[in-house]
This record gives sequence, C-alpha cells and structure tokens, in this order.
Amino acid sequence: KCWMAENLNYGDSVYWALSQTDNCKVEKYCAGNLTSQCAISGGFYQWNELMQYQNNEGGQGICPPGWHVPSLQEWNNLENACRGPGLAGDQLKDQGTYYGFHALMSGFFYSGHLWSFSSGASSGIMFWTSTLHSPLSAHARGLNQINPSLSFYSSGIDNGFPVRCVRD
Repeated sequence: KCWMAENLNYGDSVYWALSQTDNCKVEKYCAGNLTSQCAISGGFYQWNELMQYQNNEGGQGICPPGWHVPSLQEWNNLENACRGPGLAGDQLKDQGTYYGFHALMSGFFYSGHLWSFSSGASSGIMFWTSTLHSPLSAHARGLNQINPSLSFYSSGIDNGFPVRCVRD
C-alpha cells in the first residue's frame, strides 16, 4: 500500500470551539487554533467530517480522488510491515526509514475543548481509521514520543485527529 507522506491538509479552518458540520464544505481544525500550523501538521478532523457523513469503511471520505481513508485492517497491515505492534511506532516516527511516513507528534483535539499531547516528552498523535467501533466511536491508531509501539484506541467521533490517506 502507498500511504501519504504527510497528514492531509484540506478544507477551511474553523475555530476550535465549533463543531464541524455537514454544510457542503470541508472543515478542519489547526493545531493550537493557528491556521499556520495546518501547513506543518495538517488538518484535524472529527470522524463524521472526515468520512463525509457516511459510514463506509475504506471509503474516500475527504481524501483526494484515487485515495481513501484507511481501514483498521490497513493500519494493522502497516503495523506488521513496520516490525509489529511493539516497534512499529519507532518506524513510523523515523524520518530515515524507507517507509517515508514520518509521523509528527503534533497532539490531538478532545471533544471541541482541549488540545492535548502537543509538546514535550508526553507528545503524541492519533490517526483516524475509517472503521467504526460503535455509533459514537471509531478506531484510531496512536503514537507517542517515548514509546516505540503503535497503539490501538476506540475514540469518540467528536475528537479531532489527522488522517493519512491510502492510495486505492
């Protein structure tokens, strides 16, 4: 599979206290609520906005034509290709590996009110999958600065995480 080398940065920046809505335009949050940060770390999306309000595992969502939002299984495959669950995080954070993924520890956005894990030793990043866990949560994969693993989470769909699209 071919993964984007950077987080997707598409849509209009909205203020962090506003929910992203189904209004015929793609909306994103920018780290620290600074639009200039989207150029560095990409956009952060609530799951429904990312998926264009459709529950379609492996669907295109807001990814460009010819690309799609990765499913949980595609993340699992990437994890296995990167030395497995215990070490994949180091591979995906390292700019020098041939995977070319280079995940930036730019934090994430909780439920429209809290930027977290965006700096220092506790910094991390979460990425959405297109796989729902329940009507109010979807699967996400996470990395942090100090742990070499690639973590697995079920997260509320109102949280704001970036996405790495996968070529069809």
